Amino acid sequence: MIYVYSPDRDYGGHLWPHAVKILIVCIIIAELSVFGVLGYQKGIIAAPLCIPLLIFTYLFMEFLKQQHYLVPYRLPSINCSLEDKTNSDMSYDFLVNMYVQPALKVKRLEPEILKELNSDRDL
Repeated sequence: MIYVYSPDRDYGGHLWPHAVKILIVCIIIAELSVFGVLGYQKGIIAAPLCIPLLIFTYLFMEFLKQQHYLVPYRLPSINCSLEDKTNSDMSYDFLVNMYVQPALKVKRLEPEILKELNSDRDL
């Protein structure tokens, strides 16, 4: 028997953008706290060095807003699974004699030391 979660609670990936936004806000709050502690303890050199960190974190947040949050709105996971079900009759016969990476051709790869140990056991 296979246990699978109920798809009625699938939000189509809409939860992750909110979770990432909250995470980045928490990072900014932590950076401001470190900046305040360093400033309070007279960290003359270290406190100003936190300012670029805050700026880069804000720029990263803006970068994420550009593209990464649009993905779940374009193709939610329920629509994606429905699309997979309609294409389930696809045949993979065209892959039979195609290129295989050299690393995948080797059945089992062992280090030299294991080969030496195995040959010692055979004696």
